[in-house]
Amino acid sequence: MNVPDPASAAAPSPRPVAGTDEPILRQLLDEYLQFYANRDPRLPERFSENFSGFTGGGDFLVKDRAEWVAITRLDFAQVKEALRLELKDVSLQALSDTVALATSFFRIHLPIQDSVLSRETARLVLVFRKEGAEWKIAHSSISIPYHGTREGEVYPLQDLAERNRFLEEQVGERTRQLSEANANLHRANAELAAEIAERERTARQLQELLASRTRELRAATAAALRAGADEEDRIGRELHDTLCPELIGLARQAETLADRAEAPPQLHDQLRALAALAGTSARRARSLSHLLARPDLVHATFVDLLQAQLTYLEETFRLTCELTLDDSFPALPPEASDHLIRIVREAVTNAARHAAARRVWVDCVRQDGQAIVSISNDGRLLPPPETLNAGIGLRQMRMRADLLEAALVLRPGQTDGAVVELTFPVAAADRSTPPSP
Repeated sequence: MNVPDPASAAAPSPRPVAGTDEPILRQLLDEYLQFYANRDPRLPERFSENFSGFTGGGDFLVKDRAEWVAITRLDFAQVKEALRLELKDVSLQALSDTVALATSFFRIHLPIQDSVLSRETARLVLVFRKEGAEWKIAHSSISIPYHGTREGEVYPLQDLAERNRFLEEQVGERTRQLSEANANLHRANAELAAEIAERERTARQLQELLASRTRELRAATAAALRAGADEEDRIGRELHDTLCPELIGLARQAETLADRAEAPPQLHDQLRALAALAGTSARRARSLSHLLARPDLVHATFVDLLQAQLTYLEETFRLTCELTLDDSFPALPPEASDHLIRIVREAVTNAARHAAARRVWVDCVRQDGQAIVSISNDGRLLPPPETLNAGIGLRQMRMRADLLEAALVLRPGQTDGAVVELTFPVAAADRSTPPSP
């Protein structure tokens, strides 16, 4: 049965009489249970100053009222909501006019979902003692028994043995499951390791293949550029050795014919004009031959060759080139110097032909382990990248930059013109381009 509400929690405590006052004892017990179930803070007032007891989960004996009050308050703080106490049995004894004993069995139903404590039977023993005009609780002991004890046993040995067997079976089953899981994990790890190794092997093969193809591409690019340079050198020599002398000879013959007295005046003027035109063409052919001819990379320094190229470009395109070269700029091997000079020459030529530039600045600096070559001009502003057509000159610049392991950037200037910027690691300056295939 459930605990009934007391008639009045504040009513004077009755006085039991030994052997005759069971209803009064029951009222004392019901009041205690009701106070405890409702977590009533007035319950500690019912405890005697001379108190002893123990809790259901404790392993120590309480011999002090203040300690028991603290335990009760902790109990109420942990579970603040009301409990439901389901009484199973009660025994009441009036031992004397001043001492009474109440023993009860009940189940505790917490205000939370619980499938353990609510199945157990709690045993409560209360000793009431008359102190002055009121009855106080002088002793309280509660226990929750272990239900494994069987008939004919004092200790639950059979139940413990069965539980041990059950636990061993559970441990065995869990061990088997864990072994299977470990075996599966080992297999999965082995498969994963094999897959990772295969992917790494494939990645290495791809990297090696890419490196091989890159080397082949660079070798082919170097060979193609070298062949183009050979052809330019041949054309330059042909211009210098054949066309230039022929044009100079033509100019001199025209001047000789113009100087003859028997020549008509009109023809005289035409021959003079022809001589001037032939001379101009000869000078242009000679400048072009110098531009096309391969520079002497063995007997001249990079800065001298670069300055000579810029001088020829100034004369050819009637512009001004300013060269700035840091003392710390790295020395370049011959083929690297050739590529860099040709990139500068192409950038200056494009600025003169396509942007109508009148001034060009070439800056060669070293910064943070990088060699930087910047070619800027004051010509027309570079068009947007999406409208820029990459001609053969720009493509060859990029091919040569790749052979230098350099990054080539083409961007508009701050106010006008364009900037070609070449950046490559200083270590790459010590390596020349791939050998001829």
